[in-house]
Amino acid sequence: MYELHYQMITFGKVFCTKSKPNCNACPMRAECKHFASAFASARLALPGPEEKSLVTSGNPIASGSCQQPYISSMRLNQLDWNANAHDHILDNRQPIIEEPASPEPEPETAEMRESAIEDIFLDDPEEIPTIKLNFEEFAQNLKNYMQVNNIEMEDADMSSALVAITPEAASIPTPRLKNVSRLRTEHQVYELPDSHPLLEGYDQREPDDPCPYLLSIWTPGETAQSIDAPKTACNSNESGKLCDSSACFSCNSMREAQAQTVRGTILVPCRTAMRGSFPLNGTYFQVNEVFADHDSSRNPVDVPRRWIWDLPRRTVYFGTSVPSIFKGLTTEDIQQCFWRGFVCVRGFDRTSRAPRPLYARLHFPASKITRNKKGAASAGTDDA
Repeated sequence: MYELHYQMITFGKVFCTKSKPNCNACPMRAECKHFASAFASARLALPGPEEKSLVTSGNPIASGSCQQPYISSMRLNQLDWNANAHDHILDNRQPIIEEPASPEPEPETAEMRESAIEDIFLDDPEEIPTIKLNFEEFAQNLKNYMQVNNIEMEDADMSSALVAITPEAASIPTPRLKNVSRLRTEHQVYELPDSHPLLEGYDQREPDDPCPYLLSIWTPGETAQSIDAPKTACNSNESGKLCDSSACFSCNSMREAQAQTVRGTILVPCRTAMRGSFPLNGTYFQVNEVFADHDSSRNPVDVPRRWIWDLPRRTVYFGTSVPSIFKGLTTEDIQQCFWRGFVCVRGFDRTSRAPRPLYARLHFPASKITRNKKGAASAGTDDA
């Protein structure tokens, strides 16, 4: 009964919210009377106002789309008589625009021929040529490069680096460490084992805590109050010296590469942070919720790269609340977050054991950015 209780509370926070429920992603919509009523009402709704668009000769004016309450991402067709009548009215008032005469064709050049060759593959994606990699040659080139540069690597690391990957896996892009959106900020983090040296001085993880300790990596040049990406370059690169600015991406990237370190913030599991004394899942905390350590959020810890090379990566959604984080997400994204990912809506001071607001680097509310339209967006004070 307890598990059913907190699952129903989480269901109300994620799907069936008080205002604008996420009906499209709801797994219970087939049994929901509200969804059936909203779906039927949307099919019978009158057409909305016409969208303003540029008018070109030979193309009809774009007609307005059907208004759909509660079902924003679902396309519903208009009634046949309504669509036909609307198109007939538009055809009678189509403007007449005179077009200039076509210019004379210019002599074909080498650049034009190359451009035409590139355009051949744009129409049919199946005709894009496939490039096959020679992994034996790649392995030999890697060994030669390491010998020339005196790079030491163990046999186990060498074998894992030379694993032949499939073309499908090679074409998958590496996810970015940080993706910022209006309602949530998605971070790719590293899962820390309980015996990791970074956790020295932290509380031992509770035996029944389903969440591990996590590590969020900072982008070079990023500060605790950074909202957008840091600057990519500075004037000091011309002189060959590194600047002292903490917000310079270029200089800090070189500095971290030379030191073979990265900066990071520790994310503490919820049950471990509460020392197991507040197990009301769903009511206040989620079973997959973590807290951002306040000290390392303000002053990141230096992490040697070799400490995180083999660690599994997970996804954490940062936001102001659980309903705002999951608003508008698909069923698959929500399932993936609760099965393999985590959520974070607050910081945690390990000294006073009190909640703290998230720094702007982790997530900055869109409402605060809107208030500062006249000037540069700021993250506010530490106690905001």
